[in-house]
Amino acid sequence: MGSGGRGAYGRLEAWRSLAALAGAPESAGFPGVEARARACTWYAFESDARWFEQVAWDFGLLAHTDDGHRLALLAATDTD
Repeated sequence: MGSGGRGAYGRLEAWRSLAALAGAPESAGFPGVEARARACTWYAFESDARWFEQVAWDFGLLAHTDDGHRLALLAATDTD
């Protein structure tokens, strides 16, 4: 798949990832996900692991909920 692969489906998966990181239930609509995401403290990170290639589309996100009971992490790379 080239640039923009999966189009709207890729955006949907990004939305689902954001909702999961924030701890929003699957039934939450936009307002619910937005409220949960705003209640989190968000951090970006990098890694010196071999799989984290340090190229343009590598990223790490961490979400910490406002109640302090949940910490969620997502790391991704676009290595060919």
